[in-house]
Amino acid sequence: MVVPVARTGGAAPSGRAEAERRATEGFVSLYRTASRGVAPADLDVPRAVRRVSAEAVVEEFTLARPAEPDAQDRAIGQVLTRARQLGDALLGVVVDRTGTARALDLDGVVLGRPVPVDLVPDLLVLRPEVAVRHPELSRFGVRVCGPFTAFDPDRLLDRL
Repeated sequence: MVVPVARTGGAAPSGRAEAERRATEGFVSLYRTASRGVAPADLDVPRAVRRVSAEAVVEEFTLARPAEPDAQDRAIGQVLTRARQLGDALLGVVVDRTGTARALDLDGVVLGRPVPVDLVPDLLVLRPEVAVRHPELSRFGVRVCGPFTAFDPDRLLDRL
């Protein structure tokens, strides 16, 4: 579970209430090498950072509720721009507008662990050597995205 970097106002929600809220909340996860600096402060998307291995961290950005698709698109666009700026430090990207992919071990998928994948979020960008470990993903709109392999079933990359 991601612990927010900062929380303001009101009492902290109960663990169960927080888990239920997060389960329906969209997110973008940007995986990068741990040696790279933290995202610039000019991103106006709520963010938490956590270490997922000795060599990798994930920056998790919270998306606006699905009823606000324009706000989601702006936030996703900002994070994808950040991903492009990382160059070789980028390990992968996950976009899930509704939070339905939270049940998957996305850390394991992006880091190349042998994790079964039976659903794909709105966008999953992996290094090619990791993507080949998941042949089950080939039915989800495979495309080349620079030096990465993207699984983009809803063609999100074409819209942003």
